[in-house]
Amino acid sequence: MVVFILNRSPIKALEGQTPYEAWHRHKLNIMFLRTFGCVGHVKNTKPFLDKLEDRSTPMVFLGYEDGSKAYRLYDPEGGKVVVSRYMVFDKATWKWDELATGKARSVCDIFTVETW
Repeated sequence: MVVFILNRSPIKALEGQTPYEAWHRHKLNIMFLRTFGCVGHVKNTKPFLDKLEDRSTPMVFLGYEDGSKAYRLYDPEGGKVVVSRYMVFDKATWKWDELATGKARSVCDIFTVETW
């Protein structure tokens, strides 16, 4: 994923062009990229939902699933990572500024990111 993003970022050697743009001679649409940590509402696919039951569950966006067009999300209530394609993003909901100033609980209390 890092190389994917780097190939779509402007560089000084190409005078502000991206490597993708220099190779293919047109700009690439990157509107599909999402911000790490934003809230996504995952569609509830449980069969036989009642009329007034919730149709989505809010989860935290972690990244993209390898080998598919799905998203990896963290469910704070269930404490697990979920893979789903059916979701709507809400970037304004997750308040990183409040976490930095101490007005909200810390990110470490919500979920842990492990590196390998």
